[in-house]
Amino acid sequence: MVFILAFFVAQAVIFDYQLLTNPQRANLPRSERSGYLEEWTAGQGIKEIADYIRREQTANPKDKFVVGTEGYFGTLPDGLQMYLNDMREVIVIGVGLNFDKLPSELVNSKKAGNKTFFVVNNSRLHGSSESLGLTQINFFQKAIAPNRVRDSLLLFSVNDQVIKIYSEGKR
Repeated sequence: MVFILAFFVAQAVIFDYQLLTNPQRANLPRSERSGYLEEWTAGQGIKEIADYIRREQTANPKDKFVVGTEGYFGTLPDGLQMYLNDMREVIVIGVGLNFDKLPSELVNSKKAGNKTFFVVNNSRLHGSSESLGLTQINFFQKAIAPNRVRDSLLLFSVNDQVIKIYSEGKR
């Protein structure tokens, strides 16, 4: 009886250790692994992006910050708001899904003189970031899926070129 109990406790400890130290190696069910570690729902990078925005806003306290995120609710916009809810000069807005052009909310924010950022999974961004007027600041890789595809969460700054791109009707 003690041996059986020790066996189950050891399995639980090993599983918990893997979850804490290297979640990609943990023996999770397929649906859980994809949602928590591999796909757009995975939260890798959200805290780091919030920390970056917090540092930038603290260094530039008189500036307004607008952070546009993929999706209107859920992992990205709500996750960032959770970390930044005490920052009055930071506005987090959801701007849709599947981007082949920069959302008008972010173009208008940049035109208004705000420091503007865009957070999106690379699987939802179509076209080159440069042609959209974006400058990549950082990226946060997710776990490799069984089909060997690896998604990443991308943080972009909307650069001044966006005003020219979108005011000349190129987009």
